[in-house]
Amino acid sequence: MFLAAFLVGLREGLEASLIVGILLASLDRRDAADARRSLWWGVGLAVVICVVLGALFTFGRYGLSFRAQEAIGGTLSLVAVAMITGMVLSMSNRDGMVRKVLDAKTGDAVAAARGRCSGSRSSPSRARVSS
Repeated sequence: MFLAAFLVGLREGLEASLIVGILLASLDRRDAADARRSLWWGVGLAVVICVVLGALFTFGRYGLSFRAQEAIGGTLSLVAVAMITGMVLSMSNRDGMVRKVLDAKTGDAVAAARGRCSGSRSSPSRARVSS
């Protein structure tokens, strides 16, 4: 049981690091080194949330009856299946589409942040992605 959970966690961690790497490369291509700090704050916040929720789900169940533990475990399993299925369907990597979508959204976020910092009200420009 532990090995299976470890392998799933390892795979998810590798996927998350791949997405962070794509975002960092996109920020570098746009000369938005100042936005890296915000990206790392987001990564740190995500890690903290995961640790807190993991501790809550691991240690918070000891006061519950066996039936309640099984109900929570089954419900969380169904939620996990729905989330992973939705992620796989929405981020299918046809022709590098994940990189293109992340790159475009990163460009929009950087443009919006620069607009707020400079005090202008210009709308973020659509990023053009070369394949």
